[in-house]
Amino acid sequence: MVFDGILLSIEKELEEIEQQLNTFLSKDAYTYRHSKRVFKYAVDFCDKLDLSEAEMKTLILGALIHNISKLEIPRNIMYKKGKLDLSCLFLLF
Repeated sequence: MVFDGILLSIEKELEEIEQQLNTFLSKDAYTYRHSKRVFKYAVDFCDKLDLSEAEMKTLILGALIHNISKLEIPRNIMYKKGKLDLSCLFLLF
């Protein structure tokens, strides 16, 4: 399967991204599990769609890192119930 070869060709990048996902796990188990599910969906899509190698790589890597910015958001803001007030929004931007 062509897709298997493409996965092997980006193995090093995937390992680096996996380290980032492990950071998610240490900070936020939900985001870690979510990112792993999105990765699996991307792999499944690549197997079904007629994508170039570059497009597959972009889709897979994008799926893995799409929530990377959540690492920098304080937990009290991330899980705040209700609307964010101005002081919370100020911290985000």
